Amino acid sequence: MSHLEQFLANLKAGLTDLPSEVAADVLRYHSDYIADALSAGLEPEQILRRLGSPEQILAATRDELAIEDALRKVGPLGLLRTSRRLIGRGLSRAARSVALALLSLAPLLAAVCFYLSAAVLLLGGLASGAAVLYNLALHRAVLAGIEIAGQVGLAVFLTAACLGLAWLFWLSGQGFARATLLLLRKIANKQPPTGLRTTAAPAGHKPVRRYLTVALAVFLLAGFTLSALADLPQTYWRLWNSQKPADVRLETVMLDEPVDRLSLVLLNTDVTLRPSDGPQGRLIYEKLSYVDLVWRLTDGVLTLEEQSNGRLPFFHWLSIHRGTTSLILDVPLAAAGSDLDIRTISGFVEVDLPCRQATIRTSSGDITVRRADLTDNLDLVSDSGRITVVPVTAGGS
Repeated sequence: MSHLEQFLANLKAGLTDLPSEVAADVLRYHSDYIADALSAGLEPEQILRRLGSPEQILAATRDELAIEDALRKVGPLGLLRTSRRLIGRGLSRAARSVALALLSLAPLLAAVCFYLSAAVLLLGGLASGAAVLYNLALHRAVLAGIEIAGQVGLAVFLTAACLGLAWLFWLSGQGFARATLLLLRKIANKQPPTGLRTTAAPAGHKPVRRYLTVALAVFLLAGFTLSALADLPQTYWRLWNSQKPADVRLETVMLDEPVDRLSLVLLNTDVTLRPSDGPQGRLIYEKLSYVDLVWRLTDGVLTLEEQSNGRLPFFHWLSIHRGTTSLILDVPLAAAGSDLDIRTISGFVEVDLPCRQATIRTSSGDITVRRADLTDNLDLVSDSGRITVVPVTAGGS
């Protein structure tokens, strides 16, 4: 058996695990190549050097098959599997494939980023919709019919919006993945010729894309309309831009005993503490429909907490924005002053009364303490706001 016959036999033996039509194409190509080369007067050794070894041809054939399979059904797993297979081999086989291998890394990384973003948006959309529905189930007893419809619409809108963005990111990932695979095909084409007949990648499923786009648009419109009927988008917009809400209601509560200790937990309401002119104190509070103020005065201890009542989902997340409502507390002081413990997210705190000690924490609001004696025990923390301490003057004012 000649070297050329041995070459074809070894090649045929290595093709047994591949599809029959692929094996036939590869064998036919190399048989015809050898016949034409012999007719042209080339020596068998020259022909074998040009063709490469059967192992190289088999590896190149499998590379091309992997690329064709990935192009028929573009996706993240096929992209990563094919890239790992081709880029490493391209870098190690031929110097002129290095540039293509490095060039293919750019769309590969872009595709991975878009795929990951699509996954995050998909999970985020489902989670946000589920969070709104959970809030609805938790507070359904205190919600009116239009508020229930609005929160259902909000859940639909958020889910559809995130799914739509996830779909766009997925399509972008598909585009970058296809570009990566086409560059990898060029790397494969610089390997020994295989004779494998490549096929064009099929077009995307346009009807499915069209139906999905229409469905998402319908859900977006329906969800936004329902939520707008309950004034949710407008409320979120005003809160985001720190605008005065339209439904503020002024409430006043009288305090009939001295306050020895104050404990306040607020969201984004500005609070001002000042001494009362008489034995009675007063609480003046600008109340929002979606926030409740729970307070209690017992044995000189005043506790006050601002709580979301479920009418505005995600209010705790958005309370980091500066609020426009205020709380003024005229405190009937105990003889030795009061102890203060104030916690707020973004509300501004102004204290204008004598106190034994004060602990004030805020994330983004300003803190101002007046009438502070130099011996006062002050623990003031504002993550991004300003802290101002005005000491008491020699005259006591």
